[in-house]
Amino acid sequence: MVQELSNHRDENAYLLGLLSDYTLAGLIRMPWGRFYRPGNGVGKGVFYGDITGLVVASGANDRGAETFARLVVNDGLFMNRIISASEQTLLLHEALAQEDSRWTLVQNRFEEYAMRLVPTDLPDEREPRLRIADMHQARAVAQGSARAMREEIEVEAKGEEFERLVRSKLDLIQRRRYYILEEAGEIRFQAYLSACLPDVGQIQGVWVPPEHRNRGIATRCLAEMCRRCLAASDHLVLRVQKRNLAALAVYRKIGFAPFKDSLSIWYQTP
Repeated sequence: MVQELSNHRDENAYLLGLLSDYTLAGLIRMPWGRFYRPGNGVGKGVFYGDITGLVVASGANDRGAETFARLVVNDGLFMNRIISASEQTLLLHEALAQEDSRWTLVQNRFEEYAMRLVPTDLPDEREPRLRIADMHQARAVAQGSARAMREEIEVEAKGEEFERLVRSKLDLIQRRRYYILEEAGEIRFQAYLSACLPDVGQIQGVWVPPEHRNRGIATRCLAEMCRRCLAASDHLVLRVQKRNLAALAVYRKIGFAPFKDSLSIWYQTP
C-alpha cells in the first residue's frame, strides 16, 4: 500500500503520513480511522475513512470505487465528505450515487488547489514567537478550527463532533505538530503538520481570526512554520479552496504553487 501511494507522493502525503505515524499493530487499533482496499483482483485503489466522516481516495479505478461504495452503503459506514484529487472524488461520488440516491444530496462542493513549496522558494519572513501549542490549549485550538469550518465550509462542529475535534488536536500537540502564535492570552494564528515525512510534509488548518487579519500575521507565521518544518522534510504541500483568494495570495507570497486540482464534496447528513 505504501508503494502504491508513493507513486503520487505529494498528492498522498496525508495518507502516507498516517502510515508512517503508526506501526502495523497500531494501524489495526488506530482510533481515528481505517484503510480499505478492494482486493478483488479487478478493483484498484486505496481508501481511507476516519471517525469524523472523511473519506480520501487514491489510485481508484471504476471497479475499486464501486466496491468501496457498496461497502459504504451495505455496512452503513459513516461518511459525510470526500476530499481527494478531483478525478478520484468524482469517481467515488458517481459510484455512491449509483448505489443509493441518498448520495446525490450534496450540501457543499469546493474546488481546491493542492500546492507545493520547495526550500528555495521560501521568503525571509520571521516570527520568533511562533511555538508549539501546550496540551491545555487543545480546546482553544479546536474552537479556532470550528470557527474556520463555519466560515470556510459552512459546517458546524457541535457536541460529540467537537469533542472528536478536541481529541485530534491533543494527538497533534502530543506529536509536537501544532503551531500557534499567542498574543495577550489569545491565539492569533494556528496551523498544524498533518504529515511529517523526510521527503514531504503536509500543512493543514491555517487560521487567523477575522479580527486579526490584514496585519501580516498569516504570512509571517506560516513562513516561519514552513522554515522549521523544512528542517525535517524536503518540501511541503497544502490544499486551499480556489475561491479563497486571500489565502491563495498568502500562500503564493510564501512560495507555494499549484500542482494538482482537488475537490471536496460534503453530503447532507441524515
